[in-house]
Amino acid sequence: MNKYIKALTILVFVFIIFSFYEWKINPGDWHTGSRIGATIMFALLGIAELQEETKN
Repeated sequence: MNKYIKALTILVFVFIIFSFYEWKINPGDWHTGSRIGATIMFALLGIAELQEETKN
């Protein structure tokens, strides 16, 4: 489970940086960065849960 936590923390940092970058291009609009970041994070959480289920 530790590697998933590491992966998620890295993703959170990437998400923050990406959102900031998006905001620099188009001030006041966080939506694109947020959408992409959220999609990636939910996908990874889904994968992590599936792997947990297959282990048991």
